[in-house]
Amino acid sequence: MDFYGREFFVDKRAYVSNSETERMVDIVLNSIDESKVGTVIDVGTGAGSIGITIAIERPGVKVIGGEVDWNALQVALINKEGLKVKNYEAFHSNYVNSTKFSEPDIIVADLPYGDPDNNLPSSNLEHFKHMPGIALWHPDGKLAAHKGLIKSILAKGWHCVLFFETGVISKEEVAEIIPEGLEWKYCPSEGYSVTRIKF
Repeated sequence: MDFYGREFFVDKRAYVSNSETERMVDIVLNSIDESKVGTVIDVGTGAGSIGITIAIERPGVKVIGGEVDWNALQVALINKEGLKVKNYEAFHSNYVNSTKFSEPDIIVADLPYGDPDNNLPSSNLEHFKHMPGIALWHPDGKLAAHKGLIKSILAKGWHCVLFFETGVISKEEVAEIIPEGLEWKYCPSEGYSVTRIKF
């Protein structure tokens, strides 16, 4: 799989990142000042494409990949070794519940939308048959995973910035899962969106 100009190993254990997701990576990279940002957590790291890309592009930053699926985690570790990335680590975790995580500066997440009607333009439904179901749809529906991540961050009491892919989902739908009192911004661009929340 090609992602951000690099070849990543992917098999049926991990989700294949969409080409549109590179736009979220651009947004995150542009927000990283290496003199101020020390740690980034990539939630739902999967094959590691997002977290490893950030680690390579910003070598002064420590990047931690969190993944609930043990099988996908092994793929991320294969890519870490294959691309010889020293500032990326991967741990098993549901959202940011792992005790191995200390407060990061930035969290980035590409989570399952939980709704097959809200796919990105580059998605191929035939390819989905060869990916783990846990990475595609959340059993509780659209944006349920995003809501769970927000709850997990709030439970930690962290002060950080979260960037997560909202793709073709509308601002109005995203607004429904943002707790009152949090500063947030919906960033749309040509049929694609990323949402930023400050905790």
